[in-house]
Amino acid sequence: MNIRFKTLVWGIFFAIPLFYSCGKETEIGIDLIDDDFLIKIKKDSSLHLSLSTEYDSQIRSSRFSYMLGSYEDPITGNHKAGFLTRFYFESLTQSLENQKLDSIVIRMYDTSFYYGNHTRPQQIIITEITEALSPSMYADFYARAELPVSVLESAQIIGTQTYTPQLSSDKGFRYKLPHDYAENLFARIRGVYSTNEAKKTVDSLLINTFKGLYLYTDYADAAIVRYVSPHIIIYTSANNISQNITLVPSPTAYTVQSPQDPSSVYIQALSIFEHEFSTAIESAIGKTEVSEFYIKGNAGLKISIDFSEFERWRDSAVIINSAQLFVPIRNTDYNLYPYPPLVNLRIYAADSTLFYTTLSLPNPSGTYTFNCHQFLVKLLQKQDDIGSYRFELTIPDNDVFSNRVVIDEAQKTKLLITYTK
Repeated sequence: MNIRFKTLVWGIFFAIPLFYSCGKETEIGIDLIDDDFLIKIKKDSSLHLSLSTEYDSQIRSSRFSYMLGSYEDPITGNHKAGFLTRFYFESLTQSLENQKLDSIVIRMYDTSFYYGNHTRPQQIIITEITEALSPSMYADFYARAELPVSVLESAQIIGTQTYTPQLSSDKGFRYKLPHDYAENLFARIRGVYSTNEAKKTVDSLLINTFKGLYLYTDYADAAIVRYVSPHIIIYTSANNISQNITLVPSPTAYTVQSPQDPSSVYIQALSIFEHEFSTAIESAIGKTEVSEFYIKGNAGLKISIDFSEFERWRDSAVIINSAQLFVPIRNTDYNLYPYPPLVNLRIYAADSTLFYTTLSLPNPSGTYTFNCHQFLVKLLQKQDDIGSYRFELTIPDNDVFSNRVVIDEAQKTKLLITYTK
């Protein structure tokens, strides 16, 4: 019994180091593995990024075609919007025979605003277009933001009306045409009006004699407002009986090819933006060696980012686990605008098609964060030249909303890549 007990004790004594070493096996194993065979997770933010403020003159609105007003941005300068549109008969059910003109009134309703102080009055200028709008003009306008200068310069002023937005679908803007002009317009309308012809035929005659209206404002510190349902009401009477004839715009986009309307009689309105940029903006456009960069919707201001050094990742034996773009914010216009300042990272391929887009909101640290992982992985898989891609920071729906964001380059925009090697 004593011999067996001594043997057991000595066995336990020698087993203790063995069990202890088993508990530390991971550390000993790593110590014995060559560093070249270890999987390591690393972070890299050394990629050089070059930013510049760019001006896109081709910003125009096809979503909401009746944007009107102006405002002064304390940083970017003066901005305004106006619209021009054709009008068509709402119906041809009433006769104009023996009718006497009482008045002609322009009506429209402001339902919301996009930027500025909507409580301030604005002077709205109403003009008649004297040069016919054509589908080719629309195509040039939407493709290159080009509209013949003569279209606006030849418009004849009918009158002006001071108006303070009501943001109501019940009240709205009302302008009574001057008597002499109203009589002249009524004579032209009476000359083409017929209850016996097809409506499109009568409408095609109307847009030749009355080519439409252009409404705009001068620069003022007020607001750009969205209007709906602009229409012209012609009040007539005969034998003490009154009746109304209404002219309305068309919602049909110029791109709609209808067999019933091959000559594009019916096409929608155009919204036109104009800008007087501040000295700070004029000095920043196209420049990379500046301390601030600017983004502003419907003013065409956006930030271009050059990722040219990313090509060095293509030859690296790494797996990208995450990639985040951090953009430092100097200030936004959150307190001056009814919507939060959202920003899009938009990436376009060489053929200008949108390849990737992601949205970010500012976090409490004052930085926009964009997740670029999916894009970078796709790019490495495609073996495309990153130099053929275009990277932009813009306001979403920048053909409507006017948010402004200033990027602080003193804190440096950076792309943080987490990778496995």
